[in-house]
Amino acid sequence: MLFGLAISISAPLFAAPLDDAQRMIRKGQYVQALEAVDSRLAANPADPQAAFLKGVIYSETNRVDDAIAVYSKLTEDYPEYAEPYNNLAVLYARNKQYEQARMALAMAFHSNPFFFFYY
Repeated sequence: MLFGLAISISAPLFAAPLDDAQRMIRKGQYVQALEAVDSRLAANPADPQAAFLKGVIYSETNRVDDAIAVYSKLTEDYPEYAEPYNNLAVLYARNKQYEQARMALAMAFHSNPFFFFYY
């Protein structure tokens, strides 16, 4: 469920070169997907799309703390993107950290109010 939300919410954030990694995730090939994303990040450490996808992989493999760290860094570096805030909210809610989830959703709305109407 988290993966579906993460991918559907993040569609505008992703670029075509990450399509292969997304397909691997859909097939449950997380190790290969992470290798592809890490390779992309090695070539371009400031790639927000690759970093976001790394957070998705971490979320899907129950590396919640790692996913939270990735999304938190994205919110610092790219506060205009609602997607990392949204995914943080999902992870916080999963951990029963409801106040943090509420705050993350508020930040998502603040960063892009139309984000919620688009999807």
